Amino acid sequence: MKITKTKPSPAQTMSLLSKGTKCTGNLEASSALRIDGELEGDVISTDKIVTGIDSIVTGTIEADEVIIGGTVYGSVNAKKILTLQATGKVEGDIRALEILIEKGGFFKGACEMAEMLPTIQLNTKQA
Repeated sequence: MKITKTKPSPAQTMSLLSKGTKCTGNLEASSALRIDGELEGDVISTDKIVTGIDSIVTGTIEADEVIIGGTVYGSVNAKKILTLQATGKVEGDIRALEILIEKGGFFKGACEMAEMLPTIQLNTKQA
C-alpha cells in the first residue's frame, strides 16, 4: 500500500483597512483585501475585495470577485462575480460576469455583464 502525503493549502491572506482608518490614494493588492474604513482612491486586486458595512469607498474598485457590504461612490469591475449585499450601496457603474444583488441592496448607475474587462491603470509616483 502506498501512502501519499500532501501539504495542506495555505490559508488565504487578506489585507485589512480597518474601521476608523481613512486612506487617500490608490491601493493595489495581490491578495484579498477587506475594507472596513474609508478609502478615497482606486483599488485593484488580483483576488477578492470585500467592503464592510461601515466602509465608504470613493473611487473605482476592480478585482476577480467583489463583495459590497458598505457604500461605494464609483465604478465596480468584477472579472468573475459581484455581490451587492443587503447593506451595500453602489452609486456608479458596475461590470461583471455574474451579478448578485441581495434584497435591500442599492444600486444607481449602468450595469454591464461582460466576460473580458479592461484593467484600470493606477498612477504610481516614486516618492
